[in-house]
Amino acid sequence: MNINHFFVYMLIISILCFSTGCTSSVHYDQTYIYAMDTIISIKLAESKDNEIYFRVCEKIISDIENRFSRTLETSEVGLFNSSDEGFASASNEFVELITQALTLSDKTNGAFDITIAPLVSLWDITAENPSLPEEAAIKKVLSFVGAHQIEIFDSGVKKSSPMVQIDLGGIAKGYALGKIVSYLNEQKVPYGTVSFGGNVGVVGQKPDQSAWKIGIKDPLHTEDQVGFVTIESGYIAVSGDYERYFEMDGKRYHHIIDPFTGYPANTGLHSVAVIAEDPVWADALSTALFVMGPVQAMQFYESTQIPFEAVFISDDGIVCTAGIKDNFSPKKG
Repeated sequence: MNINHFFVYMLIISILCFSTGCTSSVHYDQTYIYAMDTIISIKLAESKDNEIYFRVCEKIISDIENRFSRTLETSEVGLFNSSDEGFASASNEFVELITQALTLSDKTNGAFDITIAPLVSLWDITAENPSLPEEAAIKKVLSFVGAHQIEIFDSGVKKSSPMVQIDLGGIAKGYALGKIVSYLNEQKVPYGTVSFGGNVGVVGQKPDQSAWKIGIKDPLHTEDQVGFVTIESGYIAVSGDYERYFEMDGKRYHHIIDPFTGYPANTGLHSVAVIAEDPVWADALSTALFVMGPVQAMQFYESTQIPFEAVFISDDGIVCTAGIKDNFSPKKG
């Protein structure tokens, strides 16, 4: 890893901090992989087989990125976006992920939407010299945003217009994380953690049988944490307005785009952490709940059949859903 990637890692890994609670006699092997626009950390119980596991994990991640990256013209997403009508025949994995995305869009009443790609391009948050898009341009692009613009049929995916484009950035990391954790569990790795920046999965069970303790970044004071969540298994996904953004005239414009307005979501939330057993759903829901805002998000939690818990951080403080409240410990002091 070169020096630039090292500094990127030090920045991103601070989003979630880990405390395994293991004794000093426990040893880990750890590797870092730069892919999917983040530093991926894989930390496994010490074993002579870990180098093999690390190589296989890197191959899995590379294959997923090459298939689902919006910025690669040769990826399935890139080819879909540049097509006029979509694919008459697509890979099973592409159809599977698009199907999940459309289901999530339906379940969240459109708060999660993969067709925001034209808006992502228009805002270009991470550009060297970002600027505010014209309102007319946003309105024009919005006419091509919405899950109804995409349809699954047989083994194909079609779109209503050549202008319709997709961005799987709100779901692909969760998908990749799930594949990695599943592979490591299949290899019977006794315990470990996998972090895709704001997406974390745990492997196996810690030697002392205690729960995994995961610290959540404080979005208002990014050098600190707001507290810790303990989980026995599953995944945590975090979306926040402090991850990628630019500021202009004293206002912050972040990367989480509201598919209804075409602007960065402005709901009073600074961060949403979602805890779930399904990594894809956790990834997508962290984005959807951020777009909904605290009141609507809590109403969604209370009415949906989707199993998840969440921690909401806003200017008003921290709110936890009922099922995680007893497993969240605010940082003292």
